[in-house]
Amino acid sequence: MRTGAALPLILVIFAATFSQRSDALMGRPRLGAAANKGLRYAAPGQQQRRRLARARAAAPTMGVEGLWEGYLGLLAAQPLLTKSVTASVIIGAGDSAAQAIELAKKSEEGATTEGKNGLDIVRIARWAFFGLVLQAPWNHYFFLYLDQFLPPTADPFTLNNLAKVGIDQGVQSPMFTALCFIFLSALEGKSMEQIKDKLDAEYVPTMFTSWKVWIPAAFINIGFVPPELRVLFINMVFFAWTVYLSLVVNKPVGEKAEA
Repeated sequence: MRTGAALPLILVIFAATFSQRSDALMGRPRLGAAANKGLRYAAPGQQQRRRLARARAAAPTMGVEGLWEGYLGLLAAQPLLTKSVTASVIIGAGDSAAQAIELAKKSEEGATTEGKNGLDIVRIARWAFFGLVLQAPWNHYFFLYLDQFLPPTADPFTLNNLAKVGIDQGVQSPMFTALCFIFLSALEGKSMEQIKDKLDAEYVPTMFTSWKVWIPAAFINIGFVPPELRVLFINMVFFAWTVYLSLVVNKPVGEKAEA
């Protein structure tokens, strides 16, 4: 998927996420009410059937509302699969954007890379695979169990939510960031020694940059986004984060990444 083609859909989903939150605050029924009790993200069976019926009816129009209803229908029927495919598309697009930045920089510097004048499809596939099998499932189950341990509250400004942000960014984020480096480097075929060198050089700076982005994002996500849409919100932010992370992961050790 071209990056330019992916961005409008990303923006539509991003805006609709907050529309969904508005529905909840105004008392209108929304997807995944059962998640507030820490049960699961899917809606009750009757609500699922209504959403799926509306999604099928709206599909032929292919408008913004039809796309959103169709997405919610898929999210109700297959939450983990839908989140995983969404992450795969968005993260693949993020790496495409990172490669475009790299190519533009090389062009400005007058550098030539024999046989590498276009996008590296294999690299995009690695990042898309990362979103499919690691990023989305990791976040799906993390927030599921976090909500069971500390159930969501109607008021976003609570000690409960502050504790959840602390767990997310103080425990989950350092673990996941290290796993990102290991997983993506292993997919690239790097040795354990090379992976260790990469972590030694890049892990700490990446974490400090990560907290600048993800602490505010985590507060918004936990405090204001409906539980069933939290992974989607993460994916929206992760598009920009993928651009940065891809530049870091794919640059030679010791060279500064430029986003």
